[in-house]
Amino acid sequence: MNDDRTSTVPADGDLWDELRSVGDLAVDDRELEHALRQVRADLDTRIAAERRDRATPARTPGPSRYRRVIGPAAGVLAAAAAAGLVFITTDGPPAAPDASSSPSVILVGSLADAAGGVTGPAGGWPDLAHWQLRFRRVVADGTRTDSTQVLGNEVPGTLTTSIDGGPAVESATGPAAFTLAEQDVTWPALYALPTDPAALAEQLAGSSTAGDLLVQMVYVLAKSPASPELRRALFLAASKLGGVTDEGPGVDSAGRGGEWFVRSFPEHGTKMSILVSVSTGTVLETRLTATREFQPVRSPGAEPISVAETQGVPEGVGAAGRPALAPGDLIETTTYLESRPA
Repeated sequence: MNDDRTSTVPADGDLWDELRSVGDLAVDDRELEHALRQVRADLDTRIAAERRDRATPARTPGPSRYRRVIGPAAGVLAAAAAAGLVFITTDGPPAAPDASSSPSVILVGSLADAAGGVTGPAGGWPDLAHWQLRFRRVVADGTRTDSTQVLGNEVPGTLTTSIDGGPAVESATGPAAFTLAEQDVTWPALYALPTDPAALAEQLAGSSTAGDLLVQMVYVLAKSPASPELRRALFLAASKLGGVTDEGPGVDSAGRGGEWFVRSFPEHGTKMSILVSVSTGTVLETRLTATREFQPVRSPGAEPISVAETQGVPEGVGAAGRPALAPGDLIETTTYLESRPA
């Protein structure tokens, strides 16, 4: 993902040298477009490598079931252990794409309407130092955790977390990052993403199944300092993803009204419900519900729990483990109470 503000982009002469290295440019526009895409992909790869060399981003803690590899940095693990959070390890090959991985041509009308409700300063907050989140997580056994996080923009920005009003714990050094299209996207990289809905959808296409991509979009909308323009593009792109249904109006755990959007994940035995304030373009709450039976999960104790032990669904595991679940039982709820400049 290109980031002109933090990486060196070839000057015009160098760019044409790059193009020539791809091969002789044909007159045909389609071949020219293909050549440009190859050069851009190569540049993006080098830019991403440069960024990784400068700093290891700190992923924002939170629900991450649909990220195929869950691997927090050691500093995050240490701070999370002190705060009583649970981390789950996974390995093995990526899951095969599901049948709904291709975008649907049918818009989920109200989800698209949310794009019109997005507010904020034009251009967003590319140079802001920190972003603050406040959210509530309720796991399957009813245990509730209130968290406040401060996310850093640049190195040596920090990610700090306060649990249930306790002292803030520095979870990691380096900039915060968010998962999108199976990549860690830092704050500057968010502002390098296209804000045209069609261009954004094209850039993200093929990176994940439709379900995985929807979940990642939701977390970027709920937790990141994405600009209003990118938020609008994300809502419009999300409205075209297959398998999403509009379930009508409802309220979240804090009593705020919005529109429920639902997507089932039959391959996992779960259903995700997303409450969106269409009038403000805000993600208010996400709920993960069982659609099949799950066996109980032990308390993690000192040993991380594997995804196999959770029967493929690591959400909803608290300090005491997770009780047996029947279809319709709540696995985990996350209520987003605040997402704003710090």
